[in-house]
Amino acid sequence: MILLITTIIGLCYGSFLNVLVYRLPKSLSILKPRSFCPICKEFIPIYRNIPILSFILQLGKCFNCKKRISIQYPVVEFITGFLWFWFFHTIPQDYNFEIISDIIFSIIMVSFLIPLAIIDSKHLYFPFSLIIPLIIISISSLILDYIFLFDWFESLLGLTLAVIFLASIYFIVKVWLKLKGRDETPMGFGDILLIIPLGIWLGPLNILLCFLTSSILALLTWITLYFLINFEFNSKMPFGPYLIISSILIKILNLNII
Repeated sequence: MILLITTIIGLCYGSFLNVLVYRLPKSLSILKPRSFCPICKEFIPIYRNIPILSFILQLGKCFNCKKRISIQYPVVEFITGFLWFWFFHTIPQDYNFEIISDIIFSIIMVSFLIPLAIIDSKHLYFPFSLIIPLIIISISSLILDYIFLFDWFESLLGLTLAVIFLASIYFIVKVWLKLKGRDETPMGFGDILLIIPLGIWLGPLNILLCFLTSSILALLTWITLYFLINFEFNSKMPFGPYLIISSILIKILNLNII
């Protein structure tokens, strides 16, 4: 029963994440007005705003203007609901407060990471209104682990290693660009901020695995786009979504193994 309730809450929260993805880049309030169709601007009543179900019953169209609704909406709702379900489902029968704390932290992490990944993929930046609270929450989690004598050292080591590794990569690439006579920034500031919560969440070994996996995913994507649409080498491509996808997959596999 608890899993069902958790999944439903996750689906509803996924609907809210769609609001964040649409409104934050436009500097709109996330509280007012209530949900509306982005095309005809008609307000959506609650009974037509049920996660996934409304999309299916309305055949993927707005009830008012009959225009297509982006598939992003049900996909985000499904992924969020699934991840909430999955993390709660990994709680063992002999659980303790430390395990519960880690699960709750993981749910908070993915609830921030999902909109960050989508916004970065669309607009090539992380809104401070999401990334800064996530950093504060992750550091607070580290402090609480220290206070309650949980396994805080792994998180601290993960943070330290992530910062050192990424700073080294940044410096090496910056020097290489200078030698080539190109005054460019090796990576976005948002990616640098993102590794703070990811390092705390994943720990030392998994954050290095995350860097490796995300780099491979990004390279494969670039090669695919190059052959499909002749994607330019100098074209900007966000790295944040690959870090986020890799981190979530690694955390899921890690919890499943444990």
